[in-house]
Amino acid sequence: VVPFFEEKIREETGHARWAQADLRRRGREQEEVDLARVAPATHRILAYSVDLIERDPELYLVYMFFHEYVTVLGGPELLADLEAHCGIPPEHVTAIAHHVELDRHHVEDDLAEIEAVVVRTPSKAPAMRQVLDETAALADRFYAGAVSLYF
Repeated sequence: VVPFFEEKIREETGHARWAQADLRRRGREQEEVDLARVAPATHRILAYSVDLIERDPELYLVYMFFHEYVTVLGGPELLADLEAHCGIPPEHVTAIAHHVELDRHHVEDDLAEIEAVVVRTPSKAPAMRQVLDETAALADRFYAGAVSLYF
């Protein structure tokens, strides 16, 4: 799993620059994050990811797969909705648009690595299914919390 994560880190490095460029295109600079204003569901989902990494990095593969898959499935609709309902064109949210494209390949790689783990250690499959269920539940609360900030 170590080579997989080393490659993942290389692939993900620099992606924050997309968001910074998006903010500049909107006439804004990156602001300091006021952690007191971050939704509790965001704190929970981030804490869960840290816990998974500390407990068993192979379980984190499932968490990562879930979020990349959701990006691939829901990203195009999100981009269309941002433009149609908020007037934000895709070129102003390239951090999302780029991930929609890149995560297609990441999902395939994630699944191959998950399969390798299960083949190597079949007893890990139930824990991986549990992580998938827990990640989906946390994501549901996260997305509901994000939406409630605006509506």
